[in-house]
Amino acid sequence: MNEAIRKLWRVLDGALSWAEMIVVLTLLSATLLISFSQIVARWMGGGWVWADELVRYMVFWLGIFGAGPATRHHKHIAIDAFQQLLPVTPRLWIRRGTDMLAGILCVLFFIAIREYIGFIGDERSATLGVTVGTLTWPVAVAFVWIAIRFFADALLGATVDPEDGQPGLPVIPDEEFEESLGEEPVR
Repeated sequence: MNEAIRKLWRVLDGALSWAEMIVVLTLLSATLLISFSQIVARWMGGGWVWADELVRYMVFWLGIFGAGPATRHHKHIAIDAFQQLLPVTPRLWIRRGTDMLAGILCVLFFIAIREYIGFIGDERSATLGVTVGTLTWPVAVAFVWIAIRFFADALLGATVDPEDGQPGLPVIPDEEFEESLGEEPVR
């Protein structure tokens, strides 16, 4: 049964990874396009009142949605100097515990953001004309995505890389995507 759950997670993780990549690429492209257009428009004596505020939100969204792929590949901030002194099995359990705590923190951030959205009510952005809550929801969604990753890693457990005996990833990364970047696939 555990192997069936792992297989299901690999499928869901792959779908989530593609969704994250599409969101990040779309946000990055739109941010660059709007920023460049705003620069050209200002150079020509014009510009859009709403562009600067939208770009600020989009950069924030880009950062938080970019944390999802970092979490998938365990490239997020980690203080693991102490862990390196331990044998592999305790390191695996420590990783599971820290992943669980990180997932809980992400859920708490989601709850705090939801409360914030309720607190600000119908307050509207001066230049964009939409509620600030609408602009804040993408951050809440990103924290849920990240929490799902942390919980899956904690519950399914990290594995040991057979090549170097170090704790490895519990999911198989998209090797074709990594090869397209010219990198060796992470195993």
